[in-house]
Amino acid sequence: MRGLSRKLEKAGVKLISATQDVGEGPHDRLIRSIFASLDAASSEINAEQVKVVMSANAEARFHNGSIPPLNYRTYVAERRGKKDKKKLEIDPAERPLVELIFRLYMEGDGTSEPLGIDATTKWLRRNGYTHRSQYFHTGLIYAILTRETYAGRHYYGCRNSRTNEMRPREEWIEVEVPAILTEERFQAVQQRLKARNPFVSAPRSHALPVTLSGLGRCGCNGCAATMMLMTGKGGKYRYYACSNRRKKGDLSCGGNNVPMDKVDDAVVSALETHLFQPERLKALLGEMLDASDAADTDRRKRLAVLRTEETEVNTSIRPLFMMVESGLTAPDDPFLKERLATLKLRLTSLGEEMVAIERQIGAKSGRITPETVERFAAAMRARLRDAADPQVRRRYVRVFVGEVVMSREKLIIRGPNRALELAAGGDMPADDTVRPFMGR
Repeated sequence: MRGLSRKLEKAGVKLISATQDVGEGPHDRLIRSIFASLDAASSEINAEQVKVVMSANAEARFHNGSIPPLNYRTYVAERRGKKDKKKLEIDPAERPLVELIFRLYMEGDGTSEPLGIDATTKWLRRNGYTHRSQYFHTGLIYAILTRETYAGRHYYGCRNSRTNEMRPREEWIEVEVPAILTEERFQAVQQRLKARNPFVSAPRSHALPVTLSGLGRCGCNGCAATMMLMTGKGGKYRYYACSNRRKKGDLSCGGNNVPMDKVDDAVVSALETHLFQPERLKALLGEMLDASDAADTDRRKRLAVLRTEETEVNTSIRPLFMMVESGLTAPDDPFLKERLATLKLRLTSLGEEMVAIERQIGAKSGRITPETVERFAAAMRARLRDAADPQVRRRYVRVFVGEVVMSREKLIIRGPNRALELAAGGDMPADDTVRPFMGR
């Protein structure tokens, strides 16, 4: 709030409160700060009270207002004062679809063996089934197969709404709902999922890691869809393929797919021969190489601005979680997810930029110099060229590459300067590890 008030003052805008008249004079800023602190404390108290009320509502076996899982709908169980208390019941229109998913996974479609998650997803798409007007995908099928709600155990408060981290299971609040599966049937599904878990039975793709997983984008006809793994001849050939083709059957981009080995080699070669050359790095890190007093003064000003913005972003995140806790919006609301992802990404960017600036205005030994740039370039070329473990090589590539736009004719490689500034300014990691910031 203080940072925003100062920005308004600098712009010549006077801040007036309709409910808290602080007047004018030398003490107005102090009084406004006191009111802001009181409002923040009141907001925290209200959030805690809402949490207590919603937890009590769940403990009384009532539904708190989020979108019901597939197969369920809400109904008014009773009315207390002006409040409708709702519970979950089975939706007859959706129940056959959920039962079909479990049947496909455990028995098949009557003409086949039991289907895996990917095969189940394809079968549903091929036969025109959708999830509330949305296409099924493998993540959704897995979530349905592992949801205990279908065995009669629905949970509230599984995640911390402030941090989005899972709470300990003993803190979850169980809400009894009608079951569509017996406990034996549900446990049989979980055992099959566990037996087919790639972390237990490693498939071929774990021996040969997908270097650009999540980074590739289709570059044909403005498609921009994610590129994903596609194999041929029992895994002998591996391609990056347009996900629109794999998931939706959309061939508007021509069904773009490119050989994985050739793309990976081209990206590594581009990093080694173009990016990690001293002169190229010096040009990219020109501002960081300026060691003058004037440059340090500008850095301190920039650091103050970044810290103010960090506070403002954190302040913007808090009300979003409060909206979920109070039932004003659902946790899986697309707008909420997009807004949270944007704010969290900005926090990460601010943190990385502050680290780089603090290093530059700190001890001289921590500065980025032309000599450290040359050492860093030589070390990174060696890492990419000599890494024996494909997983280690993959991690290094993913630090400095943010996106690879692929087509059959060309590749466009993009990446943030921030990663270069952080890596060049610190100690080089060992051969078999990557610094923690690189994994974010």
